Amino acid sequence: MTNDTRQIGRADLETYVAAIFVAAGIAPEMAADWAAAVVWASLRGVDSHGVLRVPRYVDLLRRGHINARPDIRVARRAGAIVVLEADRAPGAIAMARAMDEAIERARAVHVGWCAARNVTHAGAIGRFALAAAEAGFAGIAMCASTPLMA
Repeated sequence: MTNDTRQIGRADLETYVAAIFVAAGIAPEMAADWAAAVVWASLRGVDSHGVLRVPRYVDLLRRGHINARPDIRVARRAGAIVVLEADRAPGAIAMARAMDEAIERARAVHVGWCAARNVTHAGAIGRFALAAAEAGFAGIAMCASTPLMA
């Protein structure tokens, strides 16, 4: 019996996953960001939200459930609160943008909160709370998208 196990480095895996997303219609920069989020999950041991999800994401793109060319925009911003219209963007992209908006609000008024609507499967949402921590803030991330798992 032969061992066909191969190891692939993070950068190469991100490049490979991004190429799959680009082939499915995602813009290259967005594909790279989404691939980084998916690989991050796998490297953290959250395989259920990592590279394992790529075929399902491609299927959702082909069916139009995930928008390959979303118009992500701020629908409303007031004080500490932002409402982000995600336009069915890849969830990891929309959630990263939402956390960026919350961090921006926190820098401006000392607390920030962003609700993103029309978000698709967000993947491993711990990544977004970690982004707040890396920016020097406490962060909480929650999601209520359509489930992809039993």
